[in-house]
Amino acid sequence: MLTKLPIIYAGIGSRKTPDSVLKDMFKAARGLASLGCILRSGGAAGADTAFERGCDALKGRKEIYLPYKGFRGNNSPLHGSCIDARRIAKQFHPNWGVLGENARDFMGRNSYPILGSALCLPCAFILCWTQNGRVEGGTGQALRIAAHFKIPVFNFGSRTKDEINDAMLRLIEEKESVSAA
Repeated sequence: MLTKLPIIYAGIGSRKTPDSVLKDMFKAARGLASLGCILRSGGAAGADTAFERGCDALKGRKEIYLPYKGFRGNNSPLHGSCIDARRIAKQFHPNWGVLGENARDFMGRNSYPILGSALCLPCAFILCWTQNGRVEGGTGQALRIAAHFKIPVFNFGSRTKDEINDAMLRLIEEKESVSAA
C-alpha cells in the first residue's frame, strides 16, 4: 500500500509585509495545515511569523530554520547553517564577498526552507511577499534558489489573493494526484 506523502511548502517574506497580507498568510498557513501540508520557514518577524502562527493554530507540522539558537525567542531545534548551506547561499547571492559572518549565517539559513535540512528535498512551492514582487533581501535569496530548482512561487506582492489561492490549490491537487498514482 502506498502512503500519501505530505506536501511541503515554504512560507517566507519580508519583515515589512503589510498587515493585510500577514492576515492572508496566517489564513493560508492555517488552511494548508488543515490539508496536512508541512510549513518550512525561518522564524523572522513579519511573514515568517504569520505563517508559523497560522500553522500553529491547527497544530500543523513545521520546520522552522533559525540563523542561531533562540533567534527571536523561537525554540526550534533547527538552527545554524552548515558549510553546504553556505556554499548554496554563496552560489546564489549577488554579492557574497561583502557579507560578514552573521549575514552569511542568515543567507545560509535561507537555503533550508527551500531545500530542507539535508539540502536535497526541495519544497513543492513558496508562498511569500516582497514589495511589488521584487527579488530582494533574504527572501530574494530564497527566491533565487527556488528559481534554479524551478519551484513555483506565489508572491502576494505581485498577485492577488484569489490568483494565489487558485494557483496553489491547482498545484496541491496535481501533487496529490501524482502521489496517489
